[in-house]
Amino acid sequence: MNYFFVSQRDQAKENEMKKLTAPDDKSHSYVAKYIHVDDLIVQYNSVSLNITGVAQAIKKPYVVNGTIYADIDIYNFESPLPKDVWVKKLREKQGEEKTPVNENYSVNSRYLQKMNEASFNYILEEAQKFEKNKDVVDTIRKLASMDFAEYPSKKNQTVRSNQDSTMVQKILFGAPGTGKSFKIDDPVNGYGLKNVGESRKFRTTFHPDYDYAQFVGAYKPKKELNKTTNKEELTYSFVPQVFAKAYAAAWKQYFAAGNESTAENQVYLVIEEINRGNCAQIFGDVFQLLDRDSEGFSQYSIDADCDFATWLKEDSILKTVWNDYEAKVGDGKLNLPPNLNILATMNTSDQSLFPMDSAFKRRFDWEYVPIKYAKDSDCGDDWKADEFKIVIGDTTYKWLDFLKKVNADIYDATQSEDKQMGEFFIKPKSGDLKIAFNEFRSKVLFYLWDSVYKDETERQAVFHFPYGDGDGKINSVTFQSLFGKDAEAIVNKIMENLKVEKVTA
Repeated sequence: MNYFFVSQRDQAKENEMKKLTAPDDKSHSYVAKYIHVDDLIVQYNSVSLNITGVAQAIKKPYVVNGTIYADIDIYNFESPLPKDVWVKKLREKQGEEKTPVNENYSVNSRYLQKMNEASFNYILEEAQKFEKNKDVVDTIRKLASMDFAEYPSKKNQTVRSNQDSTMVQKILFGAPGTGKSFKIDDPVNGYGLKNVGESRKFRTTFHPDYDYAQFVGAYKPKKELNKTTNKEELTYSFVPQVFAKAYAAAWKQYFAAGNESTAENQVYLVIEEINRGNCAQIFGDVFQLLDRDSEGFSQYSIDADCDFATWLKEDSILKTVWNDYEAKVGDGKLNLPPNLNILATMNTSDQSLFPMDSAFKRRFDWEYVPIKYAKDSDCGDDWKADEFKIVIGDTTYKWLDFLKKVNADIYDATQSEDKQMGEFFIKPKSGDLKIAFNEFRSKVLFYLWDSVYKDETERQAVFHFPYGDGDGKINSVTFQSLFGKDAEAIVNKIMENLKVEKVTA
């Protein structure tokens, strides 16, 4: 095992990516050359001059588009170590290594430097003195004692898309139409579910009437044929729903891989529109399982409902590996395995439907999916939004030009991004990528009227401005106006007010 000291200028970005990054050139080639799986790294912020935490390499470094990446698990200190606390002592501890502190008691300028075990352990000892968070202290102590039972090596894992087999529990959020569900499926720039077998992915959509029984399962009646009397009889049994099915599948995959979470045995539970349902009611006591430890298991087990427990033992796919499950989790107990990933989507425009409490929110990572007004390297070949056109009579506009202008006006009107639209809010039905007037009017303009502009009577920027009906009479533009004889002229005027340029069809 090797020990390193990394001097990070853009530490926040690297921590968010959970990667060390360096240019693939001569001066940085040592990053790829020296780091191995399980190596430990002290993280130094070269801007604040604090040691902010330690990290562990979880994958052999690799090069993508001229940049070296080293994937890391990060253990942040809630109380960073200021330089004046450790710099002199660290110089003594480093001995003949001469890194990372030079004779002037400054940190050497090199991005990544080797350090000895004594230096690494000294940093951990100092961290325990300053740290106030008990969980962080426990983590530091395990690292200091080199007890890696809680931090297994991922050296045998392979890559799936741009992810590895690290557990994902995340909510993708953003404006409606930004492609959140598409990103979940995208095998190139997303989570790769498009390439995952049907037996390893489970999807559901929350709605206001959705409840625990629909999510986990419930004891329900059903008619069965009595083979002795040859008559149908009413019986009762546990009927599993999406969570129960995903839970059983994940544990079965985990045991089949020899008690390992690998890239090939990941199971995904996808929840669309998670904020359209009452999460507290839907998850019930399953909520407790969402607290995961560093390996991806639930930190706390819960007791399964009697019917659910019986189904797991006698009727689910776990019955073939029940002895393994009983030994690992316990009869009648529930605990999420590290290969069970939970991915959810949320439209910011609907965020007030069922507000999530902070306890629920903090158990998920959050990923913002921004609106794309131009094609970039993350879009992929299937991204055609920059080719969409809106056809209003004899006039044509670029969809993304309109989107950029109207989203800016939505923010001006509401002082909020919540009601903005994403690039896939509407998709052309025709193969020529043209959005017909009636589609645009019925979907886009209705949304704008209903969600943003119906009460904005003073601004007169999108609706409510005066127009003549051809008979010399002045009217105010409302949504109903878009279904009269001047509809196309009014919409063209809206485009003019928003400064959306006309294009050649």
